[in-house]
Amino acid sequence: MRMQPVARHPKRANGSAAPHLEVAERMGSVPRNGTGRLLRRDPGVPRVLRSAVSSLKARASRADRRTCRVLKELEQAREVQQQLFPKTLPSLPDWDFAAECRPAKAVAGDYYDLFEIRPGLLAVAVGDVSGKGLGPSLLMATLHGMIRASAAEMASNLTGLMRRINRDLEMATPDGMFVTLFLGILDTGTGELRFVNGGHPAPIVLDRQDSEPTRLLEGGLILGIVPETRYIEGHVSLKPGSMVALFSDGITEATDDAGAMLNDQRLLDYMRTEPTRSARGTLDGVFDFVDRFVGGVDPADDKTLVVIRRREG
Repeated sequence: MRMQPVARHPKRANGSAAPHLEVAERMGSVPRNGTGRLLRRDPGVPRVLRSAVSSLKARASRADRRTCRVLKELEQAREVQQQLFPKTLPSLPDWDFAAECRPAKAVAGDYYDLFEIRPGLLAVAVGDVSGKGLGPSLLMATLHGMIRASAAEMASNLTGLMRRINRDLEMATPDGMFVTLFLGILDTGTGELRFVNGGHPAPIVLDRQDSEPTRLLEGGLILGIVPETRYIEGHVSLKPGSMVALFSDGITEATDDAGAMLNDQRLLDYMRTEPTRSARGTLDGVFDFVDRFVGGVDPADDKTLVVIRRREG
């Protein structure tokens, strides 16, 4: 706002400004190079006001320091979490793998892992902890440790491992927090995939010889809510040329600016258009497809995708 020139005012005999000018200055009608300098130069401003301004400045400075500290801690948590994801994926002659997690915030509640239990036997896991931010990321780290430490049990007793993880999470998680989890064991010699799905979005299997996709549904409830949940094991044969995509709901529930969700069908329709791409090509294509769908809308949830493709001989 442009200030009008201030007319001269009569002065008192002692040379000080007339009373109405002093009042105007104290009320702010006559600015003096900013509030800070006015407070220092005008002894008429109440001492309590100067003290209040000083206190507010001190609080703002402390808040800035706390914000910087929190941001630094979140960055450290992000770096630690990134170390939990596989640095390299298995390299096998007849198989092609790709995996990636894209957090909505500094740290993610999504989880994936892909590792060899022993030659010819591969463990695959994809999970999603409810919520976003530091709390879910800490629970994700716990889940990672539980699965890695139970690799032998995972190979021999998949449903038993899922029951134990469910009981442990039910005791360890706060009310209202839960986990969806898909656990699988892939025999890389035969192509058989044994799995248990604990309430996770059902992975999609595409086989070039079949017109309809297979959804990996068998399992049971989400984890961390009902301690004595029973789970069942499913299995599917991955033939040469077939592909399985495991994903979190951050992909299928991604929304555009009109509030429309991408959904399972759109994802499936897209994946059918590129049946012969590499695992990495499929993964990058899906993320590009999601980005185009949502436009400029900020992500509301983490997005995770694991693609396993059996090469044709």
